Amino acid sequence: MGNASTKKKTNTAAPFNVAWIVFFVLLIFSPETLTDIWEWVQGLAIVWEVLIWLLTFPYMLALAVWESGWADWQRIALVVAIALLWTGFFNASATRNRD
Repeated sequence: MGNASTKKKTNTAAPFNVAWIVFFVLLIFSPETLTDIWEWVQGLAIVWEVLIWLLTFPYMLALAVWESGWADWQRIALVVAIALLWTGFFNASATRNRD
């Protein structure tokens, strides 16, 4: 009883996965909300903008791609690639750290 194998293991990647789900729900159902978020961050003082970029880098990167002037298919492909790569990185890291 109480050995390491019976401890409940938490998924540290779960918040990142949920954030991606929220991002894509907004992308599909309310892209204007993403535009509002982008404009809000761009309107902040540089110190706050840099801090937000550091704390939410993959999501801000995806948002920057989405707000770019590229063709829709390019933006969608790159945002999906960023999400998959970042999610894969965190899920792999979480799995590796649980053992």
